[in-house]
Amino acid sequence: MKKRMISTLVILLAGLSAMSQNAEDALRFSSLFTGTTSRSASLGGAMGALGGDQGAFNVNPAGLGVYRKSELSFTPYLSYTTTESNASNSNSYKDFVYGMGIKNAGYVAAIPTYNETGLINFNLNFSYNYQNSFKQYAGIRIYDASSSLLDDFVADANQGNWYYTGNKLALATDLIYDNEGVFMSDLSGSEYGQDLRRTIQLKGGMGEYQFGMGMNFNNNLFIGLNMGINSLHYESTTTHTEYNIPEEIEYLNSFEYTQSVKTSGLGFNAKLGMIYTPFSWLRLGVAAHSPVFYSLEDKYEANMKTDLEIAIPVKPDEVNNSGRFDYSLVSPPKIVFSGGILLGKYAALTADYEIADYSVVRLRSDDYDFVDENDAIQALYTITHNIKAGAEFRFGMISYRAGMGYYQSPYKSGELNENADRINVSGGIGINNGDYFIDFAYVNSSLASKYVLYQQPQEVAIMDEVSHLFLITLGYKF
Repeated sequence: MKKRMISTLVILLAGLSAMSQNAEDALRFSSLFTGTTSRSASLGGAMGALGGDQGAFNVNPAGLGVYRKSELSFTPYLSYTTTESNASNSNSYKDFVYGMGIKNAGYVAAIPTYNETGLINFNLNFSYNYQNSFKQYAGIRIYDASSSLLDDFVADANQGNWYYTGNKLALATDLIYDNEGVFMSDLSGSEYGQDLRRTIQLKGGMGEYQFGMGMNFNNNLFIGLNMGINSLHYESTTTHTEYNIPEEIEYLNSFEYTQSVKTSGLGFNAKLGMIYTPFSWLRLGVAAHSPVFYSLEDKYEANMKTDLEIAIPVKPDEVNNSGRFDYSLVSPPKIVFSGGILLGKYAALTADYEIADYSVVRLRSDDYDFVDENDAIQALYTITHNIKAGAEFRFGMISYRAGMGYYQSPYKSGELNENADRINVSGGIGINNGDYFIDFAYVNSSLASKYVLYQQPQEVAIMDEVSHLFLITLGYKF
């Protein structure tokens, strides 16, 4: 007589078998965005040639040399991000998440030399910049499905690929089984028809504590150097559920597979930049960013819950594996070329052009060679060309600003997400009486990408992410 068995297996894995370090994570942890003060954000992050703002230093540290007064500033932010998924059978689902925190806080010490020529100013800066938020809630719904995640588990098992945690849990809970040398599931050879739900919750972000120095030579040449300590915290929880399985499919009623990853660590980097003013109305800048050298730790947890009607006990030998895995990540170096046009004290036009090669991102470890993962990075990613531009118009104490940013997809031509470009549109207003200033900014960021649920056959959902970011900067010059 059959009995209904609801079973749960949990595996705690922070090591290699969790497959938690991969090309997608390498890309995620290598993506940094500028515009951490209200002024820089409203100008599209294009501050490389203008300087004179604490949001400019992580683009071109030479902008620190532009300061003539010391400054304290503080920028809190509020964000609202929506993600709408569209999967097969025209199933759509929309979710959202709020975020708030500190985008920038910093101090500039302007130190004059009182020289009329040569070195005019030697300035120092210490600041914090929140460069990237991972926060996202998303959901995918498919009703009357024509395939299953179990098809992936079956295909990998028949190929002898037991590297992935999901295969092991599926076998341990009898979701897949050996039928005379061939692995199968209860859905194998069926017409499917079950409902499918996947939820994705991301948390955390990336920040940088930077110490910089900037010099002003003859009021037309500015040189700067930044040293940065980067912090990273990332949490991902993905839950895949298949339920409402048709009655003609024996034994299997439902299953739920949850994967959780926590990544944390520190990194360091350096930036060197120069701004040259050949004419009073023109500024030209160039900056070189070293890679960020991260030391990271991953912790991974996988959980499988099944609802089966079987008389065979669940195999217990896969339970209670635990550990952790330490590794390093090297992000790509970057080159930024900048230009700015100053129309007296009344207007400024600015643009940045940024180049980064994501195919040189590398994962490293003393315990594992990461050959397959680094080969995947080289095969998937390419050089990006990012463009940012902005305009500012001043009327007395009030400034009006607008900007845009185009962040090219790092995926090579022919890859699934080759057209996943991020577009930012921004605007803002500022009030400055010479000593105190307050700036407001709004940034609309949109990204359309493709998300693969499983491969056998490939099930893809279109993910439309739209972020609304509000910033306010309070500052004092002295």
